[in-house]
Amino acid sequence: MMLNSFNNMDDYEENFSFGDFDKIVAKFKLKPDFMLTIEDEKIMINEIWSSPKNKSVSANRIYEFDILFLELIPDEIKKRVLQEVLDIYVSYERYEEAADVRDEIKSM
Repeated sequence: MMLNSFNNMDDYEENFSFGDFDKIVAKFKLKPDFMLTIEDEKIMINEIWSSPKNKSVSANRIYEFDILFLELIPDEIKKRVLQEVLDIYVSYERYEEAADVRDEIKSM
């Protein structure tokens, strides 16, 4: 379910592991941002990692939002991600899921 992409490496035949991704993020001191999309009624998180010093270094990680796996979301952006997910659930009238996300936000 996890997709990793590094600029200029999209043709690389093997997927990167979580460990590889985390090592590259740490090595280049990448900072996270995000974009949410909806695909087949699923909320997808596209983490956009970029270097504040070198614009040619960036990475993306895409995965489906799941309330049971919040540890995947970096702490730096977790509250903003949850707020946007909450807004999406409310706009689609998915109130039970919205309540779970609201409770997570309140517990932060």
